[in-house]
Parts: sequence; C-alpha cells; structure tokens
Amino acid sequence: MREIDFIDGNITARAPYPDLNIKIRRNGQFVDTALNVQPGTPLEMIVYLDDESRHVYGLLVSFLKVTAISNNNNNTQEEVIILNGCSIDPYIFGNFETLDGGDSLSAKFRAFKFPESN
Repeated sequence: MREIDFIDGNITARAPYPDLNIKIRRNGQFVDTALNVQPGTPLEMIVYLDDESRHVYGLLVSFLKVTAISNNNNNTQEEVIILNGCSIDPYIFGNFETLDGGDSLSAKFRAFKFPESN
C-alpha cells in the first residue's frame, strides 16, 4: 500500500514573461536588415518564443493583419491575412505550421503590397 502526503497551504510559482520574436527568411537565410523585393517574391515568416519561456508557453497565430500607411499619413490601408488561425488567401500567405514540436511556427508567403502604396 502506498502512502500519499498532502500539502496544506499555498504554492507560489512564477512563469517567465514571454518574449515573442518574428524573423523573415529568404532563400533559407534569415534577413536581418531592410529588404527590398518585388511582389511575389517567396519569403517565410518564423514566429518563436525566447529560450526561457518556450518551455512554458505554446504558440498560436490566430489573427494577423497587415497595415500600410500612405506617404501623407492621411490614408491607412489594412488587410486581414490570418483569421481564426487560417489563412484568408493561401496563395499569398500560407497557414502557420510547426516543424520542431511547437517551439516555433512558420508560414511561407509571397511579398505583396497594397495597390495604392509604394
């Protein structure tokens, strides 16, 4: 027969503050500077947590919106590209997937722009 001990009182623990990061990859290489590309250029977005919090939290991209502000700052254009975790137009922006057990998410997409913006 096995004896079970019960703990009376409170147990306090603290989780790390999650630090969410995003990187863009082009041709398998991470881009760490400004990038000028033509619309339609294949790219990949990687979303990941810092090393300390990735063991505590999970990732889910359920909503993603892009915004373009015109040169005169009077006109803002917005487009939802991920809604309820699914891509609105998989040709332009694919669904997020994980290849490493959930430590990061990646989605392939094509560079795009709003028709009225540079």
